Amino acid sequence: MKGTILGLELENSVVVILGGDDKRYRLSKSEWKSAGDPKVGMAVDFVVSADDLASEAYFIQATVENQGAAQSVKKENGSLKQYKKILVGFAVALVVVPLVIIMVNGIFLGGSQKASQDDENKADNFSLQGSCLVDPKNPNFNLSEGIALLTKAIELKTKYLASTYLQRGFGKSQNGDSTGAISDFKIAIKLCEEKIKANPNDADAKADLDLAKSCLANMSGH
Repeated sequence: MKGTILGLELENSVVVILGGDDKRYRLSKSEWKSAGDPKVGMAVDFVVSADDLASEAYFIQATVENQGAAQSVKKENGSLKQYKKILVGFAVALVVVPLVIIMVNGIFLGGSQKASQDDENKADNFSLQGSCLVDPKNPNFNLSEGIALLTKAIELKTKYLASTYLQRGFGKSQNGDSTGAISDFKIAIKLCEEKIKANPNDADAKADLDLAKSCLANMSGH
């Protein structure tokens, strides 16, 4: 009869075989006729004695079903390994990609912040230089250059925006541009009022507001 070894008992001295008739038979290890020790899962051929004991057991080639099962297990193991590789790759991507994005964003943000700070510094310098050049008392008095610098400061969003509009309006009024001067004085007044609303104790904004209103009144009087 043919069967399959289910297990080993009594310190491996007795082999339990499941026969082709779905009955269990016990085989004394002394009745094992093949080379090597019997192992669980081996397909065997054996003789059934009158008292339902197995004897003269030999290891035989695995059945087609067992071979198929082994191949299936092998394929599953291979698929599992491949799946693990995919998971590892995915996990690495989840860690690495965000880090790369953070680094790239940090580089661009850092560069952007530096560029923004540079522009602000330039704007403030342009405002101060332009204010000096439109002052008639300045030995380097130069209206066209002063107005150009003040315009650049406005375009770059100087933090002295209200004062810069006021000074540019003053320069335009000296240069004969009444319409441009009135427009700048009005913008300066509006900006000063916004600053005072946010901070009623802003003395500089109050001084600029009074001066802008005075200049606007003089221009309107003409």
